[in-house]
Amino acid sequence: MYLCPALQNEPILQNIMNKKNCFLSVLFALAFFIYSCDEKKELIPTTIDGEWIVIERTLETNDPSLDMNVNDLFREDSRNYTIKRIFSENQNNPAIGAIETLAIDKKTDVSFRKRIGTYAITSDSIFIEDELLKDFRQKYLLGPTLLETQVKVTKKELDVLVFEIGGDPNTVREGTVGKLKMREVR
Repeated sequence: MYLCPALQNEPILQNIMNKKNCFLSVLFALAFFIYSCDEKKELIPTTIDGEWIVIERTLETNDPSLDMNVNDLFREDSRNYTIKRIFSENQNNPAIGAIETLAIDKKTDVSFRKRIGTYAITSDSIFIEDELLKDFRQKYLLGPTLLETQVKVTKKELDVLVFEIGGDPNTVREGTVGKLKMREVR
């Protein structure tokens, strides 16, 4: 005679548990089989080569009033122009190439601004040099359809950028430093 009524059904409980374990094992094996036999997708190597559309530019410096002014100018610039960066890899060495930066009027589809330069790319940085900016080192994160860059800027670079987007470079104070962040898509 058993003292606990639940223990009287112990063989039945073990049988149910065995069936559940068996069912779960078959289900897991089936899911693994379907996943492993799924069509193999070829990995596409990620490259900076091609056309990138700037979707966001943000400036953060040690001068909050400058940040507000420049970020407003960036938004206005983006309302009026499509900003593109076109990277063209060197066929012999994909770590270097040409870069073209364009601002195309959204109403007329005419190029309003154009800068041409060169770039070199390493595992964590893009070095850009053009007629306005020298040794412009940008940290980057590159995906198949997204390019995020971050660059340290000083008064020298800010003067160029502020003037280029229609601002007054005289509003950039001596000693101003910060970061310019950009997001671009293909």
